[in-house]
Amino acid sequence: MIRQLQYYKAVKSPHPVYILDSSDNQDADKIKDYISQNKEPKTTYLWTESGNQPFNKLLALSNEKYACFSGDDDYQIPDSLSECAKFLESNPDFVSCGGKAVTVRIQANEVYGKIERISDYPRKEILYDLPEERFLNLMNNYCVYLFNVTRTETHKKMWDYLFHFSDPMVEIYPVSQLVIDGKVKLIDNLQFIRQIHKKNNNLGSTVNWLATHFKDSYAQIKTRLPIPEKYIELGFEYLIRNSLNKYPSSLDTKPRKQSLNLRTSMANKFPILKRIYRRHIKPTFSWEVTQEDSKYHHSFKNVEDSISGKFNLYPD
Repeated sequence: MIRQLQYYKAVKSPHPVYILDSSDNQDADKIKDYISQNKEPKTTYLWTESGNQPFNKLLALSNEKYACFSGDDDYQIPDSLSECAKFLESNPDFVSCGGKAVTVRIQANEVYGKIERISDYPRKEILYDLPEERFLNLMNNYCVYLFNVTRTETHKKMWDYLFHFSDPMVEIYPVSQLVIDGKVKLIDNLQFIRQIHKKNNNLGSTVNWLATHFKDSYAQIKTRLPIPEKYIELGFEYLIRNSLNKYPSSLDTKPRKQSLNLRTSMANKFPILKRIYRRHIKPTFSWEVTQEDSKYHHSFKNVEDSISGKFNLYPD
């Protein structure tokens, strides 16, 4: 969390930060001490017990017209947040706006270190006029919009009911409320960088969810989402089917492993082929942000500097 605050201070972010923290006493004291000694960015702190997610209480502390969420090891790009808010100000039929994003993995999962991997983090627009159409589009091609800039009034609807933190509905419900409430815009900016850690077993998570939380949480969803039940049922059929259907090929890792080894060995022997592949055959956004001539590079470089420890005021 302190790494993130140091970054916002270094890039002179104009946006206030509201922290919902469930750290133990020692780490919480470090965060509060840092906030007391640094007035930029303007920061409001709220501690809560581990496992609780009273985002509605955090929103109640804010007088902002728009808000976005971020994990304690993620990065929002301040200039892009401003552009998103500017778009929403001029387009009242949109409730949320976000930019492009990447994920990063740091060596040894340390707080500071070298980025060892960068990957695309898919984002998309939802432009349908009808709320049930937007919901079905979301569930058929699921995308997390919690990190977008979203109207605070929409946020209040998103967090009017809190599911158990181990239940996937804790994410699915607010995202569903968001797209039902209005359209979602994607702008051509780097807006969000998410740090990832160990790989999750999503197939196991889906099966476990269906066997435990799903029945009760689905009953809550049906009564709370303001669209006809037949669309809710169809949407969850899309979501569950897609979640399960994409795994059989990925469980058989041997063919993919051989393919990756061949591609990697060719790239190591002929670096020019790697550059041609990434630039012309299958360009990726995660590659583009690392290029100095890219419009996204400056924003990415500031985050890379933060992760490397350049902005760390308290080195060990």
